[in-house]
Amino acid sequence: MATPNFHLAKLSSSELSYLDSWDRVAVADRPAVYTTVVGLHGIGFNAAAWTPLLAALPPTLRFVAYNQRSYKGSSPRVEIKEPGGVDAMKIYLNDLLEFIEFVASDLKVPAVPAAAGPGGITVLVRSVLARPFTPNFLAAMGHAFKPDTSEQVFADASDVWLKAYSPGDPDESLLPPSGLKALTGDWGKEAWEPHCLQHGMAWKFSGSNAEVRATTEKALAKVVPGSSGDRLETLPVGVMCGSRTGDYFEDARQVIVEELWAQSGEGRTRKTAQRLVEGTNHFAFIHEPKKFAVALEEIVVEELGAQ
Repeated sequence: MATPNFHLAKLSSSELSYLDSWDRVAVADRPAVYTTVVGLHGIGFNAAAWTPLLAALPPTLRFVAYNQRSYKGSSPRVEIKEPGGVDAMKIYLNDLLEFIEFVASDLKVPAVPAAAGPGGITVLVRSVLARPFTPNFLAAMGHAFKPDTSEQVFADASDVWLKAYSPGDPDESLLPPSGLKALTGDWGKEAWEPHCLQHGMAWKFSGSNAEVRATTEKALAKVVPGSSGDRLETLPVGVMCGSRTGDYFEDARQVIVEELWAQSGEGRTRKTAQRLVEGTNHFAFIHEPKKFAVALEEIVVEELGAQ
């Protein structure tokens, strides 16, 4: 499985390396209306981690994913100055918003039609860091959160953490590989950047900061004109995970359901959807790319109206 080609998006405040699942598809061969998915990778894994999914995507979905700052081909990392990395989170959030604008303007993706349906852009986030301190997370990562921890020690601890499964699994040998064993071949080697782990952990948890969440919601909400003035329509949110996902990863899903989905103020309605990919874990997009692609299409196109 070959690693896809990467290109360079030159934004106002950064340069981001990105892949495009349609970079070899002639414009004449593309459908007139389709939905574009912007993929955002997790900590330690760059956009090449999406490689197994690309070939499984339906013809109605175009997939564009970028490497965040500090990852291969993109701008250097942001040096953290504020407690909890809130300053870095704001800058990385701005990168995402600028990249979405780049996809819309430079790649010329179709807009959402007047009625809900295919078109527009949706964002797929690899993982969400919310309440980090589950027992499994602390057991694997607690000793690594020290200023003098080497990159290798931090990477090894992260690998242990990523191997978490649901409690009570009768035989883990029957489950698909997790952690670094999930990455195979050249694309797997390309996707793993352990030197980015410590920095990523230092700012990603600030996503739960009230100011960051409010900024995110406002930036991505849809403005709907009305006779009594404009109003904000909340961003639709969907969740996909493997049915054998456990501990921290299950906890993160609960945070989304319990907290993010509940953010629907007066006059606003949030569309939501969930899908489980059976028989796999938090690497569902690697182990079961076809099932994952079906779940993605159902959520983006059917449940969320491709907003």
